[in-house]
Amino acid sequence: MSADSIKKVMGEIFGLAPGEIPDHATMEGLEGWDSLNQMELMLAIEITFGVRISTARMLELVSLDAICGFLKSQGVDAE
Repeated sequence: MSADSIKKVMGEIFGLAPGEIPDHATMEGLEGWDSLNQMELMLAIEITFGVRISTARMLELVSLDAICGFLKSQGVDAE
């Protein structure tokens, strides 16, 4: 799965160009990815990819890799 479409959503939330987001971005390592933006990101992912994310799962999805894995597990091809 390509992470480009996820990076696009992340960029909109964090005010970054998708190319500025590293391939293995994490909440701890990416400026602007704080708790408030985490909630905004999760909502944007739900809307963009048509999935539901439980509150408990939202707390786990704190890296680009984890988000990609979650979407893949939901049958989403984020190409």
